[in-house]
Amino acid sequence: MTKQSKRIVTIIGLLAFFVAVIPVYSQSEPVPIDCGLVVDAELENNTAIHYYSIDLTAGDSLEIQGDTSSFRAQIQLLEYTGRMITHQNGVNSKLFPNPILIKNTGQHILTIESLGAFGGLYTLYIDCTLSDGTIMKAGEERPTEAPVPMLGSVEFGFPGAPPQDFSVGVTLPLQAGVANPGTISEGFQGIFGYTFEASAGNTVDLSFVRQSGNLSLGLAVVGADNTVVYQTSLIGATSMSASFPIPISQTYTIGAYLINLSAPASPENTGFTIQASINQ
Repeated sequence: MTKQSKRIVTIIGLLAFFVAVIPVYSQSEPVPIDCGLVVDAELENNTAIHYYSIDLTAGDSLEIQGDTSSFRAQIQLLEYTGRMITHQNGVNSKLFPNPILIKNTGQHILTIESLGAFGGLYTLYIDCTLSDGTIMKAGEERPTEAPVPMLGSVEFGFPGAPPQDFSVGVTLPLQAGVANPGTISEGFQGIFGYTFEASAGNTVDLSFVRQSGNLSLGLAVVGADNTVVYQTSLIGATSMSASFPIPISQTYTIGAYLINLSAPASPENTGFTIQASINQ
């Protein structure tokens, strides 16, 4: 055999070695799981490795029950900071015999692979005792919170109004004690508003008068820290008045805005006046 032939044989042998020992991963990304889940899966063969990710907090206790139907398995938990916990089981024996106390908060990776000549079916029961004492057993039905009704979802009643961004629109300094004019057209974004300074303990006398138009409007008074001191839906009202106290010394904005609770068939630009007096 020539030197070139020997070199080719050696290269082929090395390639065969690497093909034999590099595992074939069956997943490109870990499958996210959570405490309280039951995982049923099948390990395709003895070169496949299944990856799972689970978010845990320092102080949580993780207990992985379950079994493999017909093969010996190795299961590993790789903690967020790199601590590796490994357990090998026999056929039809527990995967992790003892609870694992989690030392680091973050996403942890769980892997399972075959130690034999083939794979097979397996089941994982992910039991957790959280750091606050909450016990989450795999397969147990969890209590569900009553759904929060969404805008427009009630059968009968007031469906509510969407949030309003007071940083968008037109804002002018309030002329206290006099009628401040404003106008809103169909499709107007944000608020038409007026700003004023008030101190804790002051009382505001506020009034609104519709001068023209038929758009449905809302009116709110909001502090610079997002404190809402007054809010109303005017819909088709021609006027309104209210008095309310000021809880915190800061800048406030009186904002009028469009609402879609009762949109008119033929929208018309709506003119109005806002008047406010700040009393000591």
